[in-house]
Amino acid sequence: MTTGVSASKVITAITKSAPNAFRFKAFSTWLDSKTRTLKCVLAEACGPDVKSTYKGIVFSGVGEGEFFVNLYADNIKRTLGIVPYPGTLNLRIKDDVESFNESLRSLRPIVIEPPKVKDMNLGKVLAYPALLNWTVEVYLVRPEITVYKGDVVEVIAEVRLRDLLNLNDGSEVLITIGDP
Repeated sequence: MTTGVSASKVITAITKSAPNAFRFKAFSTWLDSKTRTLKCVLAEACGPDVKSTYKGIVFSGVGEGEFFVNLYADNIKRTLGIVPYPGTLNLRIKDDVESFNESLRSLRPIVIEPPKVKDMNLGKVLAYPALLNWTVEVYLVRPEITVYKGDVVEVIAEVRLRDLLNLNDGSEVLITIGDP
């Protein structure tokens, strides 16, 4: 149960206690209308706020996540603003894979450029902000060059997610993607 005071009660209290409070109420009403207008403009420009939640099953990958996260770490830090844990959490999408991939395609990815390494052909990595189990902020990453098919997504974060969420191979997690 939450207790609190609504904005209208605060405005009413101010109006009763101060002679010039009616100016505050008028300003508050004007600001409210401008906020509603701005939200409508943003919704039209950016589309509606859409969040989708999917189930993923944890599995052990091919063992290259640590190598590539370390290789891309500076670019990840520069682009996403996080120091990534050296490894990825691999998830196989349990729900409708097509719907999951369509949801990702509908979002604007954050592009992580590849590092320049002599004699290596590296690709860009597309990153999408997401939540695991509704609480843990992560990035879903889709490398341009990968051994995985569309039913797999790799996850990066600042911490080892297996430890934080007590995950093992076969554990199920919820992945929430969409506009924040």
